[in-house]
Amino acid sequence: MGLLYILITVVLFAALVGLSLRYYFPFRFPKDPNLPRVLMYHATDVEPWQGMRAGLNVSPALLAFQLRYLKEHGYTFVTATELLTFPPVARHVCLTFDDGYEDNYANLFPLLRTYQAKATIFPARQREYPGKPMLTDTQIREMSDSGLVEFGGHTMNHVKLPDVDDATAEREIREGKAWIEQVTGKPCTSFVYPFGQYTPRDVEVLKRLGFACAFTCDKGIRRIEDPYRIDRLSAHGEMKTWQFPLVLSRGKFKI
Repeated sequence: MGLLYILITVVLFAALVGLSLRYYFPFRFPKDPNLPRVLMYHATDVEPWQGMRAGLNVSPALLAFQLRYLKEHGYTFVTATELLTFPPVARHVCLTFDDGYEDNYANLFPLLRTYQAKATIFPARQREYPGKPMLTDTQIREMSDSGLVEFGGHTMNHVKLPDVDDATAEREIREGKAWIEQVTGKPCTSFVYPFGQYTPRDVEVLKRLGFACAFTCDKGIRRIEDPYRIDRLSAHGEMKTWQFPLVLSRGKFKI
């Protein structure tokens, strides 16, 4: 009886340890390497802008490391719309940058040229942070003309879509799309929900206005089944270089 008790105790303890390790990211099983990796960025200043929430800024040095890592590990860089048709037989990554800060031109754009990497930027025309410069039309046009940057919609004023009425939501999305298309001379077919918030109504508006895909702020690595609810991975500004592979393989960097 004593030996049986010991065996049962050992089995139960092992089961509890196994369940705990499921939530300890290095011990989670790596995801299929050919599933899409969609990385979510915002600002790219050398130092975080005063008042900006921690983690929303990825320094140029950290960004350069990440681009170099992706190149060295065989990832193909795709834009948001290319993501929908890229064959799931090779590693690929989609870099997304929300809000449209001017530092995306000053710091990100040179790195994209250096590493010949593609990215998609989703600018809102409103200045979200007082005094922080946003991309100008001239900068957007130059980046778009390079062939390395796609521009998607993010509404005109960075509104929380669930908080506004139907007419306002559609106007914000439609006018944001028209602005991007007027500046770039190219179709605007991808979208990011401001603050990651949306309703089924907003999805229907996107479909009606001709958007092909939309991205949330939900975290995950999975096959794209609904192109209007694509998950992303947080490229957190406080991430260490050794944590970046954890994001790519397991979906999160914190342990």
